[in-house]
Amino acid sequence: MEGDGLIGKAERKCLKWLHNKITGLELSDGEVEISPSEEVSSQPLNGYQNHSDEENQQATARQQAEFDKCISNKDKVKTLDDLLKKAKSFCATEKINSAMLDLTLFEERKAELTAAQKD
Repeated sequence: MEGDGLIGKAERKCLKWLHNKITGLELSDGEVEISPSEEVSSQPLNGYQNHSDEENQQATARQQAEFDKCISNKDKVKTLDDLLKKAKSFCATEKINSAMLDLTLFEERKAELTAAQKD
């Protein structure tokens, strides 16, 4: 495997780990499992509401702003563990998963806290 392939694989595994940490779900490394078909209901899941696409975009923008504010608080987020706990708690409270969020600021804080731990 070439350098770019190794970097891509490592990045994918890191993002999978982060997603699993934040959401509490355990996703596989891409293994396919075939499960029997299930009947699907058109009713919303408990705690979730049906909104138009426009409302969902507004909610996502609001949630993104609140997520960024939550993880940016340097008084409450002092370690990598704090950062992961805040992110996971936020996602659970808002009933969203990390895939719905832009994790750019999260990655910046993670790098900042990692560098601080090395010092």
